[in-house]
Amino acid sequence: MKLLLTKEYLDQFDLKQVSRAVMKLFEDYNYKIYVSKHYKGNRSYFKGESSISLKNYRSNSVLEEVINREQILEYINSFKYKIRTLKYSFTEEENTVFKYSVQEKMPDKELCDELAKSYKKVKLIKKSCYVKIALEFGLVNPKDNTIYKTISLID
Repeated sequence: MKLLLTKEYLDQFDLKQVSRAVMKLFEDYNYKIYVSKHYKGNRSYFKGESSISLKNYRSNSVLEEVINREQILEYINSFKYKIRTLKYSFTEEENTVFKYSVQEKMPDKELCDELAKSYKKVKLIKKSCYVKIALEFGLVNPKDNTIYKTISLID
């Protein structure tokens, strides 16, 4: 069902804290995308070395690199899946807010123009979108309104 969260429910959350947590989540995601590209580009670890003295050193570092890369790729795939499923629960307006506010970091004034709505209505839509993201990724506990920190680079 595609509905905005009610104002009474949204009033439990502080938009400033939730938006910071969501932006931190996407910054971490973008960083992990960058790191995963580094692992893909740095293939020298994966080519066999003929030197016997470097073999044991390389095998340990290669193993660590592979494990780190797999963990990062698993996180990226999980993140993409959650976003894809989350987008299906968004309303059209929330999808627009997600695209312009979260992904492109458009200022609120331009977002109001894009949606052709008042600032008050856009703020409500934005808060609904951000809270849905925070709940999906476990950044916030709805019972005690606690904002959780995002996960580290390697879980």
